[in-house]
Amino acid sequence: MKKSTKAKLQAYVRKGRLKASFMLLTWILLCFTALTTKAALQFDVFPGYGDYVRSYHWCPFTFELHQDGPDFNGFVSLEDSNTGVEHRVPIELPTNTRKKVVIPVFFKDGGNLDNWTAKLISENGQTIAERSQFQATEMIPWSGYLMGSVSRSFAGQPKFPEEPRQEDYRPQSGRIQTAHFPDQPLALEGLNSLYLHASRAIELEIPQSKALGAWLAQGGHLIIAMDEPAEINSTEWLSNLIPFIPDGVGSLEWDDTLEKWLRNPSEKLSPAATCDPSLINRLDQNNYRHNRNVDNRYTRLKDDKEKKDRALPVVTGTVTDGSVLAEQEGLPLIIQARRGRGQLTLLTFSPERDPIKTWKNKPWFWAKLGGIPGHWFEGGNRNFWSGQSVDGLFGSMIESRQVKKLPVGWLMAMLVVYLACIGPIDRIVLKKLNRQMWTWVTFPAYVILFSAVIYYVGFRLRAGDLEWSELHVVDIIPFGQETITRGRTYGSLYSPINANYELVSNRNQGSLRAEASANWNGSFGGQSSRILRQTKGFLAAVSVPVWTSRMFISDWYDRLEIAPIEASLKKQGTPEAAIVLQNMSPFDFSHLRLIVNNQVYTLKGFGSTKLSETSSIDLEEFLQKNSSTFSRALRSRSLALGQTYRLDDMVATSATASFVDILYKKGINNLNFNHQRNMDLTAFLEDDNAVLLAWSETAIGIPKLNQFTPNKETRRTLLRLVIPKTDSAK
Repeated sequence: MKKSTKAKLQAYVRKGRLKASFMLLTWILLCFTALTTKAALQFDVFPGYGDYVRSYHWCPFTFELHQDGPDFNGFVSLEDSNTGVEHRVPIELPTNTRKKVVIPVFFKDGGNLDNWTAKLISENGQTIAERSQFQATEMIPWSGYLMGSVSRSFAGQPKFPEEPRQEDYRPQSGRIQTAHFPDQPLALEGLNSLYLHASRAIELEIPQSKALGAWLAQGGHLIIAMDEPAEINSTEWLSNLIPFIPDGVGSLEWDDTLEKWLRNPSEKLSPAATCDPSLINRLDQNNYRHNRNVDNRYTRLKDDKEKKDRALPVVTGTVTDGSVLAEQEGLPLIIQARRGRGQLTLLTFSPERDPIKTWKNKPWFWAKLGGIPGHWFEGGNRNFWSGQSVDGLFGSMIESRQVKKLPVGWLMAMLVVYLACIGPIDRIVLKKLNRQMWTWVTFPAYVILFSAVIYYVGFRLRAGDLEWSELHVVDIIPFGQETITRGRTYGSLYSPINANYELVSNRNQGSLRAEASANWNGSFGGQSSRILRQTKGFLAAVSVPVWTSRMFISDWYDRLEIAPIEASLKKQGTPEAAIVLQNMSPFDFSHLRLIVNNQVYTLKGFGSTKLSETSSIDLEEFLQKNSSTFSRALRSRSLALGQTYRLDDMVATSATASFVDILYKKGINNLNFNHQRNMDLTAFLEDDNAVLLAWSETAIGIPKLNQFTPNKETRRTLLRLVIPKTDSAK
């Protein structure tokens, strides 16, 4: 009996050891599999343009994934902990595949990217890889200068002078690899200009080249250089874009042609300015002059004597349109042409080869070529303070009127009454009744009573019906044989309960962002929002607290075959000057304004209208009048208590918001606004163009964002059209 028991015990021990060994081996194999799977899945993140992003603008976050292991399905996630906005992109990675994902991200003024976290998440929600703390990426001020570079070689990346003294406003350049080049124009809007060597253009895929064209049309500055005609002729979209037909290669002796062009102060022989020094230092606040001819850093440059008689290889050919900024011996060296609202600068030589490569004035050459005015480099430190967000103006226009604030006086009165009741009144009354012990009953009763009063007051001030209000601000941009639209959809959502709501867009060239509020304004909108990017467009789930109004902004691009409005200016500079308008859409436009020659004309309708017979007002007077309540309305939005102020005149306010740079430059009402570069149209007026603003009380066919049915809904549209004085526009 004892032997049988002992044998059984030994057999049990052997089985236990075998089971333990098997479990240990299984655990080792699982760990090895997990390690090899993670090693096989590459997840790299590249924020911005090289080492830079731009505040108050869209910039790219590029993800590169490589899968050597088993098939993987999941999501790329990018989250901003400050606003609670998370972008998600579904991704499928079969074995031995490499994919690139670009997410346009809107950067508020924060100074760094510490609040951003990138993750690779599996279908079951497991985090496979995580990247954060992008400390090497520098944020450029919204009014600063940033050039993107797709150079032929790494050494060919543009470099700028190390001026001015304040480093924040020194021009910078960021290298962009063609494999990481964005395929959405939104992701390029953080750039003032972009340098592209023609040899790299063939590496761009069709979505990338279309994104580049749309960015150029909305106001970008594209600089193209080449070594030989084949680089142009081998890329159809590029040969159709440039104002030049190359047919051969030649060589010139280096003389002082480029040196003279660099020192020449003529604005007609320079690319249009892509940054504005007066947005950093208002003219009447400077301690130094701003004479464009005297305070022009380029005019004081010295010749590089070592380049004398060196050979300069050039591409020969025929100029098809635009203007020649510099030429030597009848051969064009620098050609400038307008493309939509943007400009294209073509070099018939390569700045990445000698003699330009080793030219002492090369940093200054890049600065002038990039559209940086000479007086950008003059003077001392910039006296620029971060302003308010232009988003706040649109928020004040469209947010729900159902929400009202409790005046401070009422709050103080309620507090005084409450303190009086729980203090002296309670004591006096109970003492007269000789029932002091009742205070254990009366005190909770006062608390319950005043809680009910406060809830009732809050209900009367803030409770209402579910409401959605949309305002579309759409730029109409003729570009070749098509029309490009750059739109902004401002949507304000008032919620009577704590709830999540769906917003949907079917545009694959668009995204959603939170309101870009000023630093001292606190945060509005976008809290706990998840944006799922789909094959076409996005699906967003946004969270709105009870009895509050939040604003969300969708920035987007689209292409139209027929423009909704055609406009042209006739007989400019004569008493017969007129504007001719045609409504090509089935929608009505209730307000039409034309801004030209510093005058704001109120047009009565479509057709031909003589400006001399049309009522007008001086532009500065118009802006002064309609911006007088901006500060009060913006302050009201940032405070929980006090008087409620709104910007009720949406037509005039939206027109004024299109020229906010003038408010700062002229010191009108001491206003200063931060904004995206293409939001403000002041530069086009300064460049001798006209601007047409057309207001409609409908959405003119633009798909709505909201996928829920509100009790109240309004949708309006503002179309903006830049009209060259010497041409027509559609």
